[in-house]
Amino acid sequence: MKWFNYNRVKILVILLHSFLLARLLLGAYEVNLITPLILVAPVLKIAVPTALIGIGLVGLIRDVKPIYILLALVGGVLLWQSFQYNPEGILDAVRLINDKLTSGRELLFEDFSFIMDNMTLIVVAVSFLTIYVYPWNLLIIDLSLIFFLWAVDSLPQPDSLLVPLVLLWGFLFVHDRIMARDSDYGSYRVNQIDQGSRLRQGLVLSLLIGAITINLVGQGKGPLYNDIWMKANNYLMQEDALPGDYFADSFSLKVTGYQDSSTSLGGNVSLNNNIAFRLAGKAPLYMRGNTKQVYTGSIWERSKLIYRTNNTASELITKAYEDAPVHEVTVDPAGVETSSLFVPSYPKSVTLERRNRDQRTYYSIQDQTFMVAEPQRDNYTVSFYDQAYVEQLALEGINDGVTQEHSAYLQLPETITDRTVDLVNNIIEGKETKADKILALTTFLRDNYDYNLTPGPVPADQDFVDYFLFEVQEGYCIYYASALTIMLRIAGIPARYAEGFKVSDETDSSGNYLVRNQDAHAWTEVLTDPRKDLWTIWDATGTPREQETLGNENGGFTPSTPLEPRPELTRPLEPTPEDTLPDGSPAPSEKPTTEGGDFDLEIPSWVWSLLVATLALAGVLLFKRKRVNRLIEEDSAKPYLKYIIRLLKESGVDVKDSNTLEEISQQVMDANLKKEFQDFAANYYEATYGKRPASLNSEQKTHLLEEAYRVHRINNNGFYHLLRKFVW
Repeated sequence: MKWFNYNRVKILVILLHSFLLARLLLGAYEVNLITPLILVAPVLKIAVPTALIGIGLVGLIRDVKPIYILLALVGGVLLWQSFQYNPEGILDAVRLINDKLTSGRELLFEDFSFIMDNMTLIVVAVSFLTIYVYPWNLLIIDLSLIFFLWAVDSLPQPDSLLVPLVLLWGFLFVHDRIMARDSDYGSYRVNQIDQGSRLRQGLVLSLLIGAITINLVGQGKGPLYNDIWMKANNYLMQEDALPGDYFADSFSLKVTGYQDSSTSLGGNVSLNNNIAFRLAGKAPLYMRGNTKQVYTGSIWERSKLIYRTNNTASELITKAYEDAPVHEVTVDPAGVETSSLFVPSYPKSVTLERRNRDQRTYYSIQDQTFMVAEPQRDNYTVSFYDQAYVEQLALEGINDGVTQEHSAYLQLPETITDRTVDLVNNIIEGKETKADKILALTTFLRDNYDYNLTPGPVPADQDFVDYFLFEVQEGYCIYYASALTIMLRIAGIPARYAEGFKVSDETDSSGNYLVRNQDAHAWTEVLTDPRKDLWTIWDATGTPREQETLGNENGGFTPSTPLEPRPELTRPLEPTPEDTLPDGSPAPSEKPTTEGGDFDLEIPSWVWSLLVATLALAGVLLFKRKRVNRLIEEDSAKPYLKYIIRLLKESGVDVKDSNTLEEISQQVMDANLKKEFQDFAANYYEATYGKRPASLNSEQKTHLLEEAYRVHRINNNGFYHLLRKFVW
């Protein structure tokens, strides 16, 4: 274990370093910790097993010994039990953190647990892999993390979290300098060692690095930051997240002739018949462009969303819809150029046909919409789940639950009038289920209000929904969608306002569906299954094109509620342990009980761990026993003698390379061991240098070894003696 003894300080520093990095990360994001000691157990559960593996592997590189094999095996078993390998989990954790940052919610220690586990594993593993160039590896890791935090404006104050790292660097350089000089002096057999000089050099170097780092922390971003960083971000790195406000060219109904819903709602409109885009493939009924969450009484404000670099839906969505039929449609944005990508109600993925290195697809997990940084002019293909299937799935799982993540979809402004609330309560009175309430509100709007593209201006001092319900009592899709969304929220049902297009049956000569400005539409999306984040479209009116066809009928859309499951839905839809809520936490599930019949015997993981550890230990013990027997049975006594002398050294006998066996025996204080060693020495010399055959035998070697072990046990720690006797 010479290598371990030489590097034990570095190994302890690696463990301490992983703790400091975890504290730095949490401090940078202002995570409230009751005490920093709360980090010790979560960090050590990953750092210690990784360190054991590192010690074992690095030790085996220098000297193949059973102890290193044992350490690597034990570390592997512990890491197997404590670490969960899930690359997608890191992305989900980062998304959750950024979503909370954007919405101003408090970050919790649990939000970072998965990231800390992975960071600790990587840092400790890299530290051991590069231990021979130590401590430069830790310096590079730390500066990389500090630069990242600096670049994202999350670097903490230097006097809080960075100073411990700076002090650690100083200690490492001083220690490394001392060890290097000791090695140099030892190789030249120089006994005079100027320790003061080594300490001063290492201290000056560590203080210099500390001063530079703290000075960097105290400075703001330089004048070239925007140019250099943004170019690097665009060309060398992927922008992982962008706020919804970044997309200035996102879709709005104003581009089709409606009033701009971000400045005012309602008023007279005149739509043209221009083509907005073409569709090739399986055309869906609705093509969503955006959703809006906050209603002020006069406008719908753009939702506070975070878009991340991704062209596929979230894992929660894909798991919820996994059995639904999947279709594809190719969108040709012939007339509407916007950074919003038009997608069906239940999208799976988006593929851009032409992509330069700056054009990336961004996805919002909150409203399941896709964006690009610049207006999209080229075709793109959308893979989406069958609307009827997903609606059936959502309606089968409909419930009254609301998660914290969905509470924003119950927002109401102070402008909501008492008569609006009373009207909603009267409509849903006696309606027991959520589905009945939604249907009642949708039907009420459809049956009691008239469709009209010229309802006149809306008074500036009156709530828009109240004005529609009680004053003008006519309007178009924006009126109906706004009213239905707010009425559902008053009833306690999360809902959001959506804008896009409703696809008609018109096609061109090539068979492509033609979507025109007269198909522009607004509707309501209702949260019907919060656990799986399933939404359904409830639409109280049609589009201008539909009004021309239907005449006095209002049109709209209501998902049907079949009395019996469709044939393809005969499989019971039960929650699985892998299901998660939108905030990333596990969904509640119950394990089915088994009454009689066959059952599966599940062996706990700790039993497998114990079994593996037992087999590994048995292998080490057998290896040691075989090695000792080989030493005793071999004709050559040199390996055996070398092992005995090692036991004597560890028992306190001062053995030098120049000592003869007789001189060694004189230093042995135990009488029995001394006699056995003297007898062995006499026979050894006679067999080696004498003219008669060797009188060394296995019985004599065994007796001497037993006496050496007895004295070794007396002069050493019990655990260390057992390791020496049975392991190495």
